[in-house]
Amino acid sequence: MGKVKDPQLFLLIKNFLLVYLPVQRKASANTVTTYRTVLNQFLAHVAESEGIPVMAVTFDMVNAGSVNDYLDSLTGACHLRPGTTGLRY
Repeated sequence: MGKVKDPQLFLLIKNFLLVYLPVQRKASANTVTTYRTVLNQFLAHVAESEGIPVMAVTFDMVNAGSVNDYLDSLTGACHLRPGTTGLRY
């Protein structure tokens, strides 16, 4: 694995998945797993769009445009309807 370019981004994601969801929100293990999967898919999408490894994704790359691009990719490549992307992913 390469060096993380933006450690704060990955620390926040880790804390979100390991502390916020299960401890503060009392989310089920399945919910946490779903969030982890979607965040991994999103980061992979951003990395692919930028032509970089996932570990090189930074906070500056995570914005409304990258989220919209990701959601558009779900409706296009996965053939999901827009309403489904909000529920499923």
